[in-house]
Amino acid sequence: MQQAGIRHLFSVPGDYNLQFLDSVIDHPGITWVGCANELNAAYAADGYGRCNGAAALLTTFGVGELSAINGIAGSYAEYVPVIHIVGAPASHAQQHRPGYLLLAVDVAAATVTLPSASASPAPAENRDVAQAFAAAAERLLAPAQRVALLADFLAARWQLQAPLAELRALRAIPAATLLMGKGVLDEQQPGFVGTYAASGSRETVRAAIEDTDVTLCVGVRFTDTLTAGFTQQLSAQRVIDLQPFHASVAGETFAPLSMAQALAALLPVYQRHCAHWATGEADMPDDAPPAAAAVISQQAFWQAMQRFLQPGDIIPADQGTAAFGAAALRLPHDAAAAGTTFMGFHWLYFTRHLWCPDGAARPPRHSDHRRWIGAADHSGTGIDPARRLKPDHFSAE
Repeated sequence: MQQAGIRHLFSVPGDYNLQFLDSVIDHPGITWVGCANELNAAYAADGYGRCNGAAALLTTFGVGELSAINGIAGSYAEYVPVIHIVGAPASHAQQHRPGYLLLAVDVAAATVTLPSASASPAPAENRDVAQAFAAAAERLLAPAQRVALLADFLAARWQLQAPLAELRALRAIPAATLLMGKGVLDEQQPGFVGTYAASGSRETVRAAIEDTDVTLCVGVRFTDTLTAGFTQQLSAQRVIDLQPFHASVAGETFAPLSMAQALAALLPVYQRHCAHWATGEADMPDDAPPAAAAVISQQAFWQAMQRFLQPGDIIPADQGTAAFGAAALRLPHDAAAAGTTFMGFHWLYFTRHLWCPDGAARPPRHSDHRRWIGAADHSGTGIDPARRLKPDHFSAE
């Protein structure tokens, strides 16, 4: 776990996991985080995995693992890398999506030899596939004049923020994210045009992404909620699509090819042809303060929220009104919006106190203080998580 960058283990002590838990508590590099129940532990691990890149959860078998199943199912649906370790009377599995480790009670105390290889080996590189993909992409990109970039949450799950920033630094082409991927691109970097929601987008954003010669899609999953009912108008013939284990160019699929390898192969092609591509212009949100006598409206609220945001903030936005209002925000540098299509506000907000017991929202890979700003509508989804928080977990902000 430590090799994979996991420094906290969320768990509820129970039968068959206590011996292993003793080893965790004695380990200098792993901190045990005790949780009130398995469901909260699963929610906390999900939030930790979103910010840290990987997370671990320990429960007992049977009642324990079944109590956590809703949280793990949500992580699976949204590709959050959580490893679920289950103490039981046998064995294993670890993937980039949630894994399942059944830990035999006699194995917990067994002596093992530390492997020399990394716990997260790089995927095998298929150079022939990568070269064929790059050649096909170049044939599509070379004559293009209008090229746009659309990124989504899978790019964040596979930790491609840095190579995407490198790509955008070469040429500030129009760039956008879908709501679930908000924050994977630096929205202060030149070229960012806003949040894409197909026909639900601002017209300037829709045109920047759809009215192109080529659209580069990285880690994009179109869902009904994010696209106003699948109203996106992107012809496969002018799309270069990068997915976790394959890529496609104008409908031709190249596999096996990881998203990171495809992006690396695309970089020199992009660099050779981007000089003549049109650049993007930001559609800046209106954050002017409303008049003192103005009606308190959705527009006034989100204008105030825009001015309130600071670099490094994390904004969990509930489904519904809050999510679509947050979509219009222009995030500061290093900020992220923890939106979700499949789950509501509950588990996003649980994470604040479960894996940040000192009340300071501090993701494991960031030593500086990071604020969590919860945005929920009037439906009550924020009430239950909020009442579970201790008073000292709230700040004046």
